[in-house]
Amino acid sequence: MHYRLVAQLSKRGADPGEVCFEGKAERQVAVLYQNDDYGKDYLKCLKDGLGAKAASMIVAEDAYEVAEPTIDSQAVNMKSLNADVFVDITTPKFTAQAIRKAAEIGWKPLHVLNSVSTSMGAVINPPVSKTHRASFR
Repeated sequence: MHYRLVAQLSKRGADPGEVCFEGKAERQVAVLYQNDDYGKDYLKCLKDGLGAKAASMIVAEDAYEVAEPTIDSQAVNMKSLNADVFVDITTPKFTAQAIRKAAEIGWKPLHVLNSVSTSMGAVINPPVSKTHRASFR
């Protein structure tokens, strides 16, 4: 199973052509973010980068609290909305959970990570090696 991960959503904003849209004009974007200034800042940058298209492209914005044990319910909800891009503005623990849960439920979005969660050894390899194969673009 292929699971596409695109590393590094920058706080400077997101260019739709750079982030995840691979020639497909209409994408359904789901965003999971930490419910604090850190997550909200990244979400604002994403929306600023998408500009006027943000309102039509973003089908889900879901916040999580750092004290939550998992983000499984959020991942299941985002899949149910047919999102084909998953912007994951989470810390490493929750990024690993998102990768694992997406594989368990058969959800194969283009997965966009923020810079703090791109460690191969600590975040990406553990769930990827156990559940599916990842290809990076």
